[in-house]
Amino acid sequence: MDVSDVYYYKFLINGKSESQLSQFKAGDKVRLRISNGGAFTYFWRTYAGGKMTVVARDGNDIEPAEVDQKIIAVSDTYDVFVTIPADKTAYEFLVTSEDHTKSALLYLGDDLKQLTAPLPKLKYFEGMKMMNGMMKMKGDLDDMGMQMSLNQMDMNVVMYPEITGELKKKGDYKMPGMNRNGDKMEMKKEEMKDKNMGNKKKDAMNMGDHKMHGMDNQYDSNSHSDILTLNNAMMKSPIKTTLPKDAPVKELKFELTGNMNRYV
Repeated sequence: MDVSDVYYYKFLINGKSESQLSQFKAGDKVRLRISNGGAFTYFWRTYAGGKMTVVARDGNDIEPAEVDQKIIAVSDTYDVFVTIPADKTAYEFLVTSEDHTKSALLYLGDDLKQLTAPLPKLKYFEGMKMMNGMMKMKGDLDDMGMQMSLNQMDMNVVMYPEITGELKKKGDYKMPGMNRNGDKMEMKKEEMKDKNMGNKKKDAMNMGDHKMHGMDNQYDSNSHSDILTLNNAMMKSPIKTTLPKDAPVKELKFELTGNMNRYV
């Protein structure tokens, strides 16, 4: 399992792997515009001076959201405010590749450097087990009827030690009532016949929807840790964006075709 595909990238902030803006003093609020200009890499952003307040995405204002970290995709742009807590301290703003192997950094402030904790190594095998368990026989992802919004889900959350901690043990990601055989998951007949299940069977398992008890928060990174991670559900427009009910609707049809011959 290779998260970043290419290992030997060098990461830069405005052309440098490390830089410093020393003019800021205690109490200053600094607005940073962060654009991912990379060709492939996603980056985690963390700040040693406290929470970051996200106020815009891709040039559109959003309701301010305070977070500890956020992953930024290729070509995404975020505007965030950070605060300088004290004088004579340079607070680290760190961007780390999604695979947690390399980073670039910017210091805000002067004198003593205050570092943010580096992100620990990913738990690759937990991620592989999760993906195997989520795959149907035909190869597409099964959401298993989870009631959590897709805007809150992070399918890689099981790999992040800073979020999940080290409390997860082998077998934690087996879904109740499921039998994992490669990429095929089947309901255990003996569990369906268990006379002690009673009404709990209806709550934990709905055969029509594949609703699994205890799964709603498994992929919500903010349910596992005090570390607050920005997700799409937290980004709300400050103005009404819904279309009027009587707005005209035009249907456009697109036919996508092609083959992989040129890559063979």
